[in-house]
Amino acid sequence: MKTLTLLSGIFALLLAKPSFSHDLTLLISAYQHSQGSSYISLHNNAASFDGSGGQALAAVKQQLSGDSLKLTFHNLPSGDYAVRIFHDENDNRELDRNIIGIPTEPYGFSNNAGAFGPASFEDAKISLSGDQIVTIELR
Repeated sequence: MKTLTLLSGIFALLLAKPSFSHDLTLLISAYQHSQGSSYISLHNNAASFDGSGGQALAAVKQQLSGDSLKLTFHNLPSGDYAVRIFHDENDNRELDRNIIGIPTEPYGFSNNAGAFGPASFEDAKISLSGDQIVTIELR
């Protein structure tokens, strides 16, 4: 009987749906002006975050209406996430760069990572195990 109960418990765990009850709220600040759009991407692995493979878990284009932006991703399972954002001031759908590759439009990452170049997934990683609010300041 113990074996049957144990197997029933394992079977129930395998069929159980993961908990998708967490919200990740982003508070993005330091917009210089409200023209253009912001592109925000949410990643759950390093390959999609650094562009070497896979796609973002979610991608949002958000029109601006002031000097800050609040955005919430709902119903996320517990896990590791990282956020990339850029303010497309001229609405050409890309992060403009100068001749040596330095961004000329504001950008940012979760944990305000990437002070000396592009952030890594590890540096920008947010470990989500409940509702969380993350502040990102554009540079």
